[in-house]
Amino acid sequence: MDNHYHLLLENKRENLSHGMRQINATYAQYFNKKYNRVGHLWQDRYKSWYIFDDNYLFKLFKYLEYNPIEAKIVEKLGTYPFTFIHDMLHDKLKNCMRESFVLQWFDNTNELLNSLDIKLTDEEQNTISVFQKEAIKYKGNQKIVQQKLKIEQYFLENMNKPQRNQVILRAIQDGFTQSEVAKFLYLSNAAVSKILKKLKVEP
Repeated sequence: MDNHYHLLLENKRENLSHGMRQINATYAQYFNKKYNRVGHLWQDRYKSWYIFDDNYLFKLFKYLEYNPIEAKIVEKLGTYPFTFIHDMLHDKLKNCMRESFVLQWFDNTNELLNSLDIKLTDEEQNTISVFQKEAIKYKGNQKIVQQKLKIEQYFLENMNKPQRNQVILRAIQDGFTQSEVAKFLYLSNAAVSKILKKLKVEP
C-alpha cells in the first residue's frame, strides 16, 4: 500500500520477529539509498495475528486482494502489481507463492476469480476487525482467546520510569502501536522508540 504492507504467510518456526526485522531493515536500507534519505522508515512495530480457521483465512485473503480497490489505488481486481492475483494472472508467481492454499483450494483461475467476484460484506469486514483486536495465545493444540485490555488499564498504578517502560513494552507486544502508547502517555513517537531500543526491542 502507500504507507504499509501486508504479508499473509505460513510460518512453521519460531522466527517471525527475526524475519520481520530482516525484511524491514533491508527494505529501509534500499529505500533510504534510493531516495537519498536517512533515519527510520517504519513508524511502528509490525503487528501479527495467528489464523486458525480456513473460512477466516480466505476472507482475509479476499480482504487483502481488495485493499488497493478500497484505497482507490486501482479500480479492478488483479490490476495492482503487488498482489497475489496480479502475479497469478500474469504468470509471475514467486517461488514462495507456488504452494499457496489458494492454488490448492481451486481447480482453475476462473473458479478462484468467481469466488473473489463478490466483495466482502459489512459482516465479514466486521469479523476481520474483531479478530484483529483479539488477544490470542496458543497452548498446545488449544486456541485461547483473551479479552484485550484497554490502554488505560496498563497504566493504572503509580510507577517509576523503569516500571513504566516495561509496561510500554507489554502494551506494544499486546498489539498497541507506538503511536497509540505515545499519545496516551503524552510522549513523542521518538521517545517511545528510544525506550524500546533501551529494552533491546526492535521498534
